[in-house]
Amino acid sequence: MNINRSIINKEALNKILNNPLQRQFEQFRSETEPFHKPFQDGCNRLLDESNWITEVAHYLKERNEATPILFLKAGWPPPLDFPASQLDKLMDDFLNILENETRHIDKFIKEMSKVFIDFYDNERIDEIEDRWSKNPFLSNRMCILKEGLLNYREKRFQVVLQLFSLT
Repeated sequence: MNINRSIINKEALNKILNNPLQRQFEQFRSETEPFHKPFQDGCNRLLDESNWITEVAHYLKERNEATPILFLKAGWPPPLDFPASQLDKLMDDFLNILENETRHIDKFIKEMSKVFIDFYDNERIDEIEDRWSKNPFLSNRMCILKEGLLNYREKRFQVVLQLFSLT
């Protein structure tokens, strides 16, 4: 889209403006003329850059759609406490594997699981347990959740998944 075309009907404008206003308008127009081309050029650059923004938006949409797929395949819940920068890196790597090296998905998921296991150390699990215990919506499930967290600390991850599926 090029904004150099006029969107103002000059005939209609001339009918609206009487002679004194017309002169003031022409004077204003001549004084501001040096700013018109740079402004138009800037707007055209923005329109060109909007194509780049559209590409980024499509990429983010694809990544957003791929995130739950990755976590379901890996058997992990959504990483609500996980740092966004690390999640971004994981998702970029995952999308790269989907595009180029699908045979490496299982290896990637094992590496991703190690990242999560390392991230959710005992201290972080204690923080989660404390937060959950203060949540009134979880009070009737707290005994199951505590059992799951205990099994997580003891690295019995299959038991954790089974227990959490009961909640």
